[in-house]
Amino acid sequence: MGFPKLKYPRLCRLIPYVVVLGLPILIITITVFLPVSDAVKVVLIMGYFGVLLWYLFVNFPVLMSLDILLAILCCHRTARKQYILPSRCSAGRIVRGVSRYGTACEPTPIEPRPSLLRYRFSSPMTVYSRGIERVIASYEVDYLDKDTYGRIFHSAKNNSTALIGRKKALFLDKSQKKEALHRVTVILILAHSIDPRLVPTLYDLVCMQCGDEEEDCVVPCVVDLTHNTCVFNSLRVPYIGFGYPVKNRGIRLIKRLVFGGNLNLRSNNQVIEFSDINPEDSVWSVWGNLRRDLIQDAKEEKKRCQSMTPGEIRIVEDMLYFKWDERCVSQMIAVDTDHKTVKIHSVTNWAYPKPHAISKKCILEIERTLTSHFARQGYSVSFVELDDLM
Repeated sequence: MGFPKLKYPRLCRLIPYVVVLGLPILIITITVFLPVSDAVKVVLIMGYFGVLLWYLFVNFPVLMSLDILLAILCCHRTARKQYILPSRCSAGRIVRGVSRYGTACEPTPIEPRPSLLRYRFSSPMTVYSRGIERVIASYEVDYLDKDTYGRIFHSAKNNSTALIGRKKALFLDKSQKKEALHRVTVILILAHSIDPRLVPTLYDLVCMQCGDEEEDCVVPCVVDLTHNTCVFNSLRVPYIGFGYPVKNRGIRLIKRLVFGGNLNLRSNNQVIEFSDINPEDSVWSVWGNLRRDLIQDAKEEKKRCQSMTPGEIRIVEDMLYFKWDERCVSQMIAVDTDHKTVKIHSVTNWAYPKPHAISKKCILEIERTLTSHFARQGYSVSFVELDDLM
């Protein structure tokens, strides 16, 4: 089935919910009206619920991965490297909108000083933060080059840092008090002209040094008043039900204050490509591929671990398997034969027979054994985070 395609991610994201939850509800509704006794109906409905729970348990990794993938595609749908400003947009209109947001704050003496520095605090709606701070630092310059941008960025970060903890939530439970303070800083630069040498790299520049997208993020936004364009890092972070990413809050602020709530994506082809996905693929093919990759690979990994002998080390493509007594670890590995180095993803959990945490003492012994194994072959070993393996 070729519909719906991934280029319609919002529709695609509804499909798994309709299939997994909507279809059983329809079957149960039909069962209620069957010309059979109530006892039979109860048995059939309980059977349907049992099958549904079993399916959800077995396919949970697939459904979760599919939902995250489609959420990422939804974020890419509205992301562009550059936007055209609305016809009614002007520097005065933007400044008036910013001046009405939150409360005014006195800037620090660091030059250049923002023409407007606004602060707003919100009490948390979830247990994942102890408060939400939004800061807008607005600058208006006649000419923007790389050096000026750097000085503005430095000034805005210092002004934002000075406002940390300006207000606090009145009522927090014990778990919230231990959570991080969520902060987003929007750096709004209204430029009457921009250095032509800066224009080709402007998008990459505003995406640099932006901090933690989940908890403490900086979102620079450069408005070119001469050409009526706007450049900012508009790629939202997928929201999957936990703490709402602060980067998304900054993007919403820019969308509201600069664009009046409408990014106007029509005829804007400066998209940010998602290289791993073909937008013409159907959600059904991706669903099937994920099921094969996750469930079938898990079965093959289980068989591989069962066939290994205690103490055996086996490398399959970019994965390392090590049997420790009756348990087994499965780690990503990168081997550099030229420099005689081995990078292994840090050991934290068992892969077989069940995924669960490994004690610190056991982790040290496993790492010592793996280090000795590769050292005998002339390799130096380091245990690194996943990002350092890519």
